[in-house]
Amino acid sequence: MFKKVKTATVLLCTLSLLFTPIFSSPVLCAMSKAEERKAGEKYATSVLGEVGSVKDPYVKEYLDEIVERLVVASDSREFKIKIYVLSMTTVNAFAMPGGHIFLTTGLINAMDNENELAGVIAHEMGHVEGRHIAFRLDKYDALSWLAIASMVAAVIVVAKGEPEAGMGLAYLGSAGAQAQALKYSRVDEQDADHRAQLTLEAAGYPVSALVDFMDTMRRASAVPDEYPGYLLTHPRPADRATYLSGKLGEEKPPTYIPDIADFRIFQARNAAWSPKAWSIGKIIERAKENPDDAASLFGAALIQSALGKYQAASRLMETAALLWPGNIEIAHERAVLAMRMGETSEGIATLEELTGKKENFIPAMRDLGWAYLEVSEDGKALAIFEKLSEIDSEWKMLPYQLGMALGRVGREGEAHLSLAKFYKARNRNLAMRHLKHAEEKLPEGEQKKEAKKLLKKLEKEGEKK
Repeated sequence: MFKKVKTATVLLCTLSLLFTPIFSSPVLCAMSKAEERKAGEKYATSVLGEVGSVKDPYVKEYLDEIVERLVVASDSREFKIKIYVLSMTTVNAFAMPGGHIFLTTGLINAMDNENELAGVIAHEMGHVEGRHIAFRLDKYDALSWLAIASMVAAVIVVAKGEPEAGMGLAYLGSAGAQAQALKYSRVDEQDADHRAQLTLEAAGYPVSALVDFMDTMRRASAVPDEYPGYLLTHPRPADRATYLSGKLGEEKPPTYIPDIADFRIFQARNAAWSPKAWSIGKIIERAKENPDDAASLFGAALIQSALGKYQAASRLMETAALLWPGNIEIAHERAVLAMRMGETSEGIATLEELTGKKENFIPAMRDLGWAYLEVSEDGKALAIFEKLSEIDSEWKMLPYQLGMALGRVGREGEAHLSLAKFYKARNRNLAMRHLKHAEEKLPEGEQKKEAKKLLKKLEKEGEKK
């Protein structure tokens, strides 16, 4: 235990340097919205750089649709909401400055339906729109940045399998005045809940979803009773459920009824991305209990595929496809599974058919581009990745895949530049080598100027270190 806490403490010291205040000492509310966005970017980058996150495009699409529905329904839209799912078994959700909201796979797998998910997101949006953390950062200035550093460190340590050290570190970093920097006041919590209730009602969700989830979290939380829930930032679920129930009054009937099948598939995708015994058991058991439910069978198939049990996954997907004919998502995953089982030609044919039927079918396009590279159809692969550059520019793997395709067709300078963009945040030295090759291979023009500019930037960063 001592060794774990010692390691965590070193991490805290490192992060406390990273989170040195980026703004001058506050007077009343000195932090501007631009500064808040910058602070949030720092935080999100730190967490995502250390903790695994779910990168399934279907998960992102599902969450984006919920966020869009809630944003349209909300009165205030000060910040662009960015939502991430961390591969963590802990049941948690939290927001940070500038619109960044984090959910965990443990939280998603503990839920019963989309209403609960929307309730949690709406509540965290309430904190963002209320600028609750930003005001507390202003109030406590430098001390609050140490508290943020401890929060980041606790998240990272718990995610890496040292929950005791993570909790100890969270307590350490939240001692004294620092504790007030991230622990929401009762007024903050009630304001976030009030905003969430208005947003949920306007979006058509049942407002009672907030209370329902508090009950779910109280039953499912893996955090021991002696530790405050929500990583020291929120009141205990039972406490929130009590005052929320008292505020509801007569609830209007919901005008939007989410499809439970969509939620079950979304839940299974998260479990498959970060397979843990209790979460995958829940999905597989659901399929056994509902042998005629396509969504449940498909979810179990995704789990089996993630575990490398391809024959079992294939049988489940085949049955799901018969029960849900024409489902393009099932057809896509069957094509991917076929390629994993060595049936490459069959898989590519299906992906070509799907991308022909549905315009800008991003998940299938990603897999088709990769498949073309595998069978040396390099020109076709390049055409796919160039199209994705226009419609899927935020995909983190795109510069790598595009670089590989460009290299295969002999466009070496462009290939090195694209690969440098992929590696610049992962391996600075490797990125610099690619940039030097890009300078040599590229003709005079904008791309060569871009390569030189990026190389100089990385060289300066290296000098500072």
